[in-house]
Amino acid sequence: MNTTRIITGQPNVMVLALVAITGWISGARAVAAEDAAADSRQKAVTALKLARQEYLNGLYVEDEKRVRGDIFVAEQTQKTAEQGLKQATVLVAKGVITALQLDSAVQAAANAGVLVAESRAKLKSLQESKAQILEQFDQLERALLEGKAK
Repeated sequence: MNTTRIITGQPNVMVLALVAITGWISGARAVAAEDAAADSRQKAVTALKLARQEYLNGLYVEDEKRVRGDIFVAEQTQKTAEQGLKQATVLVAKGVITALQLDSAVQAAANAGVLVAESRAKLKSLQESKAQILEQFDQLERALLEGKAK
């Protein structure tokens, strides 16, 4: 320990006390800073867990319900279009409607099929993005717990 001595060669008690107090304060500040950082990280982890639950129980559920509703509507539209096509085919054979009207029914059935496929693709995409988002939540939580998050 490097201390200052007064002229008589004896250690200056006041200087030693100040050095000791300064060291204690620095140590206390470092411990307080570490405690504050740990507390801050823990609060961030708690907030992250809440955000994850909100995503899983709120946003994702709402999006999934909406997309499943879209699929249901698209499938019903497809059934209706297919029934219309069957009826149009019979009516063309009887000469009641024209070939152009049959083409319109064919096009409606094809469009309905595309709509079903698009709706199912949206659901698949939503499910895949869910997995990616949950992985990002996990990575961020690990980083926070390790103290490496910025």
